[in-house]
Amino acid sequence: MNETEWRGTLTTINDDIRHIIRNQRVLRDVTRQLDARDQRPLEEDFIDADLHDVRPGSATIREVDGVQIVIRKLHRRGASSGDIRGADLLYEIENEKYVLIQYKTPDSRGRVAKDEEQMAILKDSCSSPCQPTSSVLPFCGSWYAVRSLAGTVYHPVCLAEQIFGPAGSRYATAFSRGLSRETFDELFARCWIGARTRPLDISYLVWSLFNADHFLVTAFQRGRFV
Repeated sequence: MNETEWRGTLTTINDDIRHIIRNQRVLRDVTRQLDARDQRPLEEDFIDADLHDVRPGSATIREVDGVQIVIRKLHRRGASSGDIRGADLLYEIENEKYVLIQYKTPDSRGRVAKDEEQMAILKDSCSSPCQPTSSVLPFCGSWYAVRSLAGTVYHPVCLAEQIFGPAGSRYATAFSRGLSRETFDELFARCWIGARTRPLDISYLVWSLFNADHFLVTAFQRGRFV
């Protein structure tokens, strides 16, 4: 490995550390806002709680391939409030990773309206660079889902922004090449997509690197933001 490659490797390592720390901070902010909401439940919260026979603010647990995904509502409550971090739902594998998801429903003409302010907030909440063709795409923490009778299609928010381009709206069919709900849930459960809040398990990686006579850099965190 020459000096250029070494410096590039160190840059990648430091970027990864920064992304994890930022993800922890974003999740901490979301959690704090949710906790504040739970302290002041509204009428609709009690209605939802009675409908699902749970207490106001309770999370929904979805199990996919044996993995528990904790789902919490971030959608605005009342006309005077806004979505938390520009998202409708928080998907979280506790102490592992999360995604923020904004859902959009086409209008009667089949067009999806672009909310630039909301999209900018959601995009800013993701620590990964918005480069849909790069290898960092699996770590995207902000997603855009378009719903229709045919099903829900998921895109990273940066890719959804590219699909809109300068237009204020697009036909829902423009988003048809995204992930289905089943694929999205499966990939998230397998930790192939989502914003990581801790380093990956490196036990096998350590063994394989040493066995191949490669170097290994480890970073330890004392304390957490979540």
